[in-house]
Amino acid sequence: MCGKDSSSSASSGLSACFFIMLLAGGWWAGYIILTGLLGLHMTPPRSDNWSGCVGLFVAIVFYLIRQQNRAALNVTLCGLLAGGTGFAVGGFVNMLGRAQWGPIGRFESLQGLDYWKWMEQLFGLIMGIGVGLAFLRRVKPKLVPPAEDRSGRNLNTIGLLFLLLVVMWTNLHKNVLTWAKGKHIPEHLFGIRAEWWFLLVGLILSAMILVAIVRRHRQDLPLAPSGDFGRGQLLFLVILWIVVTGAFTQALPAMAGKGVFFVHVTFWITGGICSLIVLGLSGNKPQSEAQIAGSDKFWKPGIRHWISWLLIPVLIVLLAYLTVSAHNRPIPGSHLRFTKNLQQ
Repeated sequence: MCGKDSSSSASSGLSACFFIMLLAGGWWAGYIILTGLLGLHMTPPRSDNWSGCVGLFVAIVFYLIRQQNRAALNVTLCGLLAGGTGFAVGGFVNMLGRAQWGPIGRFESLQGLDYWKWMEQLFGLIMGIGVGLAFLRRVKPKLVPPAEDRSGRNLNTIGLLFLLLVVMWTNLHKNVLTWAKGKHIPEHLFGIRAEWWFLLVGLILSAMILVAIVRRHRQDLPLAPSGDFGRGQLLFLVILWIVVTGAFTQALPAMAGKGVFFVHVTFWITGGICSLIVLGLSGNKPQSEAQIAGSDKFWKPGIRHWISWLLIPVLIVLLAYLTVSAHNRPIPGSHLRFTKNLQQ
């Protein structure tokens, strides 16, 4: 039995390594072909990471087809459709605001509201709804758990370390740099630079999180819920409010601007609504105990999926046309896309 388990673990490890290598290769292929060879620059003056992401997505689709994982492939394609719709709608609203089109140009209350942030929030909202609905369809009947989920305790711990420590350090340290650059904190305290005091606080908080993760790994943390659903709720709320509070404290010195203030008010409202939704969920499992493998033909896309593939590209082209028609001259700060001439 031990030999069989070891063989299964080794097989899962090799499969995971192949998957990661395939994604990395897809990213490089997309970047080299679309940006390196064809010279396409979609996000000047920012990096062309988009082309790598296109290659990575193609690699994911190729992998899922090869694995005959129809359930995951279906969700992935739904995410593509929802993300494309969200990006087009968000970009359209952003350009209307920047061009001060129609009522936005006539009413002062609608001006200066940082429509770029509206674009980001609309993009996330529409894509999130689309992906959420795609997953909701798969709650009942129940998917057969993948083999690698049977002993994922160590991987879950590693995931928590990256999510709650590495990701948070990577992003939240920028707040201190912003405060120091804007001279919103003293340069020194008792002869020690202010940044070092924040480093000390960060290390103490990190130690607290690390202890909690280790004790949870040992199943010796009463604070953590015993069920998977409860742990998911807790993790969601922790990450949500760390991010909302981190963004708020970074922007706080510039909160006098109407646009910045309104954006962060919407962040807190959205965070509050999401929290109420999550806390209102009971976590009761569906009555149906039917389990269907991810490769089963049950998960093949239906007629509504293919209708979406016909209609959504039409919607995106229409929004692109309306976006261009919203202004008749270059908007200040704009850039040319798909060209090496970065400045408009």
